[in-house]
Amino acid sequence: MQHTLLIMQYLTFTYMENRMLRSHHVNVHRTNMDAEALKKLAIANCNEFGRLWNEPNKSLEKLVEDIYNTDAVIYPPGSPPITGLTNISTFFQVFPNNFKVHGSIAKVKSLGEDSYFAICSIQGTIDGKEVDRFSSCEEWTKKNGVWKLSSDFWNSDYEKVNY
Repeated sequence: MQHTLLIMQYLTFTYMENRMLRSHHVNVHRTNMDAEALKKLAIANCNEFGRLWNEPNKSLEKLVEDIYNTDAVIYPPGSPPITGLTNISTFFQVFPNNFKVHGSIAKVKSLGEDSYFAICSIQGTIDGKEVDRFSSCEEWTKKNGVWKLSSDFWNSDYEKVNY
């Protein structure tokens, strides 16, 4: 069921991308990033998210400010969309302080020179033991030379979590 939802999110994202192209919200004659460079960029951004999240004395406000665009939207499982940096950092407070994330990139697709879409697998651990696994669909965009998350959809692969 979780994989079906992930596929539906990807198809929704692809539909939205095609709609934006047709309505000329983005440059129709865009160029895509080099595939190898794109993969390295996506891995680096995934690793940076994990590094910031896993810092022992992290500030969620600083993490969100460093990782998310000011107009970012997150779509957590079982919750309505959350917008705004303050609301996003408040939402992340539901996770225990010792909750660590370890991500890997499953797929990455260029959406032009300044945007890409990634599907990630993220393992959540507490004290080295897996307590959750997320499938995540992310849109990253570059603004003022800095890559940040614009849209972040994820679902737990676990039926129920208790942490």
